[in-house]
Amino acid sequence: MQKNDCMSRHTPMRRNLTKTLLVMKLTFLLLTVAFMNVQAHTAAQSVTFSGKNISLQKVFKAIKKQTGYVVFTSTNVLADTKPISLSVSNMPLADFLNIVLKDQPLNYQIEDKTILLSRKPMVNIPDGLPVPVVPPPVEVKGKITNRNGSGISRVSIAVKGTQQGTITDDNGNFSLKVADENASLIISFTGYKKQEVKLNGRTEINVQMEVEVNSLNDVVVVGYGTQSRSTVSGAISKVSAKDVSLSPAPNLGAGLAG
Repeated sequence: MQKNDCMSRHTPMRRNLTKTLLVMKLTFLLLTVAFMNVQAHTAAQSVTFSGKNISLQKVFKAIKKQTGYVVFTSTNVLADTKPISLSVSNMPLADFLNIVLKDQPLNYQIEDKTILLSRKPMVNIPDGLPVPVVPPPVEVKGKITNRNGSGISRVSIAVKGTQQGTITDDNGNFSLKVADENASLIISFTGYKKQEVKLNGRTEINVQMEVEVNSLNDVVVVGYGTQSRSTVSGAISKVSAKDVSLSPAPNLGAGLAG
């Protein structure tokens, strides 16, 4: 008798527990179906768009017109955005947004029929770490001439302390890119004095070369050959063209012999 009374008391509790579990299952099922419907509805929205250098504002208007989705944003959020160029046909809305915002400083999130835009987080550089700044190369132009002002071709122009350099063209002009606007240029050519020119921020320089005069390296005629003046110990005579023309000698050899 007591056993039957106990069972009768627990029966309503079991029924209430069963109802509660059934309600929870139904609630979970309804939420799942609703979520799937939202996802399916978003995926079913497609966009057809074509244009070049189109602002994001015009793109968002096209999205609203074709899908009914409204883009929620502000002027500050859209700062520094770039126009886009693309051509798509019947592309799902999510894929379209991924392409449109790929190279933009923006993130997006879809809630109901609203597309929320936000700025991408900035990457903060830890305090105390120097930020390397590499200046762009500077183009230096100029002309190398002789004492008469004529351009000298194939003159070597080298950046001091580097492997960078160039040579002048047929008119003596040159163009060279340097990493340091205060670099020094080494200018050299056979028969002329080597020169070092500091740019000091200049982007155009004109240099006049000076002939290198070294009497010890002059070539003189000795017997049947030639020899440097510095290696000749005997007497050396210099005969000019004028001396030869005034000589009554019958030929050039006799004139040189005196």
